[in-house]
Amino acid sequence: MTPAALRQCLELLRWPPSALAVLCGYSRQSGTGWAAGSRPIPAPVAAWLALLAAFHERHPPPRRP
Repeated sequence: MTPAALRQCLELLRWPPSALAVLCGYSRQSGTGWAAGSRPIPAPVAAWLALLAAFHERHPPPRRP
């Protein structure tokens, strides 16, 4: 996953990079580095995020009428 793809997934989910990193057991700075391209994105994090974003895209949250 590229940093641009990571940012796109996070935008879809409305998550900041730091929240993803903390959720996955990494430091907040790691998430910022992944999104900036200054740190490699761990493969398990990238795979999980891609699955989550794809699911979210197919099944968006309900909206208030």
